[in-house]
Amino acid sequence: MPVTQIGIIDPRGEFDAHLVADAAAAINIQVARDVARFWNVQANVRHVRNVRQAPAGVWPVWLVARLAPGERDGFHRDERHQPYARVMANPADVAYWTRTVSHEIVEMLVDPFGNRMCHSTSIKLNGGKIVNGSGTVDYLVEACDPCEAKVYAYRIHGIAVSDFVTPQFYEPVGTRGARYSFKDAIPAPRRVLPGGYITWLNPQTGNWHQCHHHWGVPRPTINNLPQPTGGSVREWVDVAVRNSRAGNL
Repeated sequence: MPVTQIGIIDPRGEFDAHLVADAAAAINIQVARDVARFWNVQANVRHVRNVRQAPAGVWPVWLVARLAPGERDGFHRDERHQPYARVMANPADVAYWTRTVSHEIVEMLVDPFGNRMCHSTSIKLNGGKIVNGSGTVDYLVEACDPCEAKVYAYRIHGIAVSDFVTPQFYEPVGTRGARYSFKDAIPAPRRVLPGGYITWLNPQTGNWHQCHHHWGVPRPTINNLPQPTGGSVREWVDVAVRNSRAGNL
């Protein structure tokens, strides 16, 4: 299996180069030690100091001051068959940007083109809690989104990195001893922690839905989503999440 090369790039030159290198080293450990334990991925993560000298084939992760309208804090897409990510990063908020970079890198590796689906038991709300439904649906594989809030992050050599789900997260039923996220914070398959979300397609109706547990809100909600329009499913979901957080769904 080829080893994916990922480069974290600071095109503005505003970040401490040693800190970016430390973040790249920590995320490289996360991928090799933690993510590869559960997902079939291999990658080298490094700091690319000079944009003009970035090796061909490297998946770039750009640290940017702002994103275009409609884009979230971080995202990844397929550009000319090469995934990349942009992360809106403030040099003063180190824990936020390192966690977000980790989030985007893990999701790029698990689903490089933003269209990976997993067939499993549906979910519904019962008394404000997520429970299994009676049918089956197709979930978009979102490796970090169900547990993306900062309280579930962990540190490697002092660098904050994102928690992530394991393949067992998508199992139809729970099993004794299963681990649904790396930090073991998720109690059962297809459950969403505060601040997280999960998205799925009902193949019987062709409709898309999203369960979102907004931070600070005691109960999760399930929203009906509009149909995808162009780009990857991942890109479209990012817009849906932005609208949900703004109260537009």
